[in-house]
Amino acid sequence: MTLHSLSGTEAATPANSGGFMPRTPVPLVLHDPANGGDRDDGGGDALGDLVCLAAQLLGCPTALLSVTEGGRRLPLAAHGASLLPAGHALCHGLGHDTPLLLLPDASADTRFRHDPAVTAVDGVRFYLGIALFGFDGALAGTLAVADHRPRNDVPAHAPATLRRLARLATQLTRRHDVGDGRRIERRGQHATTQDPLTGLPDRNALLATLEALRVQETPLGVALLGLDNFRLVNDTLGHAIGDSVLQIVSSRLLARLPPDAHLARFGGDEFAMIFPAAAADGIEEQLQAMLRELARPCEVDHHRVHPEARVGLAMDDGIDASELMARAGLAMQQAKRSGGQRLRWFSSELLKDAIDRRQLDLELRRACRDGEFELHYQPQIDLASGRPTGAEALLRWRHPERGLLMPAEFIDALAHSAVALAVGRWIMQRACRDAAAWPEVDGRRMTVGVNLFPVQFDDERFLDEVDDALSASGLSPAQLELELTETIALRDDGMAEYSLAQLRARGIRVAYDDFGTGHASLSMLHRLPVDRVKIDRSFVRNVLENRGDEAIVRSIALIARNFDLQVVAEGVETPSQAAFLNALGCKDVQGFLYSKAMVSAEFDRWLLPHLAAPGARQVARG
Repeated sequence: MTLHSLSGTEAATPANSGGFMPRTPVPLVLHDPANGGDRDDGGGDALGDLVCLAAQLLGCPTALLSVTEGGRRLPLAAHGASLLPAGHALCHGLGHDTPLLLLPDASADTRFRHDPAVTAVDGVRFYLGIALFGFDGALAGTLAVADHRPRNDVPAHAPATLRRLARLATQLTRRHDVGDGRRIERRGQHATTQDPLTGLPDRNALLATLEALRVQETPLGVALLGLDNFRLVNDTLGHAIGDSVLQIVSSRLLARLPPDAHLARFGGDEFAMIFPAAAADGIEEQLQAMLRELARPCEVDHHRVHPEARVGLAMDDGIDASELMARAGLAMQQAKRSGGQRLRWFSSELLKDAIDRRQLDLELRRACRDGEFELHYQPQIDLASGRPTGAEALLRWRHPERGLLMPAEFIDALAHSAVALAVGRWIMQRACRDAAAWPEVDGRRMTVGVNLFPVQFDDERFLDEVDDALSASGLSPAQLELELTETIALRDDGMAEYSLAQLRARGIRVAYDDFGTGHASLSMLHRLPVDRVKIDRSFVRNVLENRGDEAIVRSIALIARNFDLQVVAEGVETPSQAAFLNALGCKDVQGFLYSKAMVSAEFDRWLLPHLAAPGARQVARG
C-alpha cells in the first residue's frame, strides 16, 4: 500500500469508486431454532424483505430497521453495508416532534454535520427516516434509508413511500421480536456480530454463516484477503485515515461481490468471503476482478492511498469451519511472502510448511533454553601483511538429532522467533568474552564482528546490553564491530540512526553486511553512520569469471573509497581472488583460503603461528 500527499487541486476519487454498492442484505441475525427464533438473515424473511424493498423503492444503497428497547436502539434488519450504526445521531433526531426527517445533504445540517456517521469517508449525505410508534404511542423504532451522495432532487413520492413501508414495519415488529424484552435483547446480542466500522458481518457471523451453508452440501470456497502494508497507513497517516481506508475497501469489495457470495471483516486489515456453489476457476476469476477494483487509488483527507491486497483461497472438503479459514489464511500468507503473486490456493504442501515452521520454532525455543547454540569464529585477514586483524562471530546450532546446523537452516526463523532477543544478547556477551582473551597481533588487539537481529533495535535496553557485555568482559569498545543488515538499514523510524550514532560515540565500529545485495545500499551510506562495508560472497565467488560480478565489486570498492569507508570481502577461496581484491584497495578479507569458521578453542590454536611470524601467508599484490 503506497501513499502520496495531494494538493488541493488534484482530482479526487470518482464518487462511485468508494460508494456502498450492496448486492445482498447484510445478515445481522442468524436462525436460532433452539430459541424459536425467526430467520432474519436478509434472505426470505419478512424484515429482510422489507428493508431490501425500502432500499430499492427509494434508490438507496442502505436501509436500516431498528427498535427501541430500554432507551437503546437495537438493529433488526439491514440492507447493504450499513452507513447507519444503530446508535447514530440521525435516528435520535426522530420522535414525536419530528416523526419524519428528510436531509438532502446531512453534512450541510448544523444538527448532524459532526455526527461520525456523516463525517466518515463515504458517510451519510442523503437521509430519509421515519419514526415507528407502538400501541401505547411510545417510540418503538425507526426505519431509514441513506446514501453517501447528496440528493437535491428528492422525488415527491419518497416520504409517502416511506410512510407506507413504516406501517408495514410497525405491523411486522409488533408480530415479532417487540413486547418480549428478553427476545429483543437476544436479537440485539446477535446484532453485535456486525463490525461497527464497516457495517459488515464480523468473524463470528461469517463462521456461523459458513457452518449453515455447509449443510446444503454444495461446492463451497472461502477466501481471506489481507491488505499490503496497512500498518504503514496507520503509523504514518493516523488511525482515523486507516479506518477510512478500511471503509473504502469494504465498499469496493461489496461493489464486486457476486450476488450469492458473503463478505465479512475478519479482523484488522483482513476480509473474508464465502462463495457458495462455485467452481474454483470461477472464484479465482471473481477475485481477480475484485483485486483490480480494490487497487484503484483513493483520496483520503488530501492523501492518496493505493490499496493493494493478497488473497488466499481454500475449497471446502468437510473440515471444521475454523480450520477451513485457517487454510485460506496460510495461502494468503504465502501469497504475501511470494511477492508478485497476489492470489494463492491452499495446498497440502503449505500445511506441511506451516507445521514444519511451528516445529522449528519450538525447537529454537528449546535450543535457547538448553544452550544448544554455539559461536564459531572465521578469521579476517589484512591483505597487505597477511596477518589476522579480527574474526567474525558466526552462530551455529548443535542440534541433538540433526548435528551441527549452518545459519541458512534456521537463522530466518530465529530472527522472527520470540527468543531472538535472548539469543542476540547471549551472542553479544559470549563474543565479547571470547575476544577479550585473544592475544595481540603485531602489538594490536583484534576485533570481533557480531551480527545483529533486527528485533534488537526495537529493544530499549539494547545500548545498555552492549555496555554490559563490554564491561563484564573487559573488551575495549574499539575491538567490537556490530554488523547490520538491510532490514535494519531500511527502517525509517529514526531508531537505526540514533542507535548507531550512540554506538560509534562509544568507539564501537559499525559495518554494513552483504553490501550490494539489496536496495538500500547507497541510501544507507548517505543516511547511516558506518565504518566499513562487507562485499557479499555471492559477488566474490565468480569475480574473475563473471564480468557482472567484477563490475559490482569494482563499483562497491569505488563507492566505499569515496565515502571514506574500509572494505572487507567475504568468501575468498583462491589467491587470484585475493590479489584482485588487493589491487582494488580492499583492506581485509575472509574465506576458506585462510580458514573455515572454528570453535573458540580451535580458533585460539589457529592464532598461535600467526602471532610472530612476519608476513605470514602474505598474498600476491599483482
